[in-house]
Amino acid sequence: MLPIGGNWLLEVIEEDPVSLEPYLRNGDNQLRENDNEFKLPNVIGILPIRNAVAYPGTITPLAIGRKRSKALIADTTPNESIIGLLTQRNPDTDKPNFDNLYSIGTTASVLKVIKLPQGPMHVVVHGITRFKVIKKVATKPYLKAKIRQLNVKVKMTKNLKALIVGVRQAANRVIELSPHVPEEASVLLENIENPSALADFLAANLSIDIATKQQLLEQLDATKRLEQISVILANQLEVLELSYKIQGRVRESIDKNQREYYLQEQLKAIQTELGQKDLRTEELKLINKNIAKAKMPKKVEQEAHRELDRLTKIPPASPEYSVIRTYLDWVCELPWSIQT
Repeated sequence: MLPIGGNWLLEVIEEDPVSLEPYLRNGDNQLRENDNEFKLPNVIGILPIRNAVAYPGTITPLAIGRKRSKALIADTTPNESIIGLLTQRNPDTDKPNFDNLYSIGTTASVLKVIKLPQGPMHVVVHGITRFKVIKKVATKPYLKAKIRQLNVKVKMTKNLKALIVGVRQAANRVIELSPHVPEEASVLLENIENPSALADFLAANLSIDIATKQQLLEQLDATKRLEQISVILANQLEVLELSYKIQGRVRESIDKNQREYYLQEQLKAIQTELGQKDLRTEELKLINKNIAKAKMPKKVEQEAHRELDRLTKIPPASPEYSVIRTYLDWVCELPWSIQT
């Protein structure tokens, strides 16, 4: 999941050419999809976006660098104008036409325009409703289309209520296991009561591919959308849980090795204080001398030295140490130089 900004603050990132970081805005606009009295203009300007899908109820910062996109923004009035956000099928297309865009997108209000001395301008838009392109109207100076508003279907049932509970629990667990997601995200989840708004919030923030995000946008049935999101959350949660267990085992192994190393160093320090020799070093030297005395075949001798090298890296208290030590003693005692 992507980071969620506390208090719904926005950061416009200049380095990101196509930034889309969704933030839920608690206000009337998040439920306009369900308001049959809310009317959109019949014809609106279209802003193509790439590598992102915008949803109703999200606030989105975008970098505007293309000529037609700049012309569209120049023709808008902040907090008054409504534009349409359509995702590109191929993000590498620099001058997309309607054939290169998905036909279903999100209408948005332009909240703010930020012009910089150099580079792209930045705009902040607020998603309002889903829409579908009915007819292409113009391609110059920017894309225009006749559109139809798409209303979502929400029918509160016992099944949907149970689904909401399950999705919230799974999402909260994902947040808990994701170190870069702030705890405030859980508070946001609990405060979204509308099922469609909850589904859109999660779809906007889940780390999923663009095609899946677009599919979720096009799904008007809130129950079916939440069911899809429930499956996605379950898969991501399974991966996170496994990753968490693996990290735990790695930490335990590191802690154990560090503890053994620390104890060995302490033992060496104590032996030095008492004026004693490092018994282990003497032991390893003796084994090395015995290998040389045994006059074993070259390949066997090489293997013995490999095992001796391993022995120097293993704590004496380890069971593996005893096994290797016994093996080396046995190899050295064999009568390699005696022929019958």
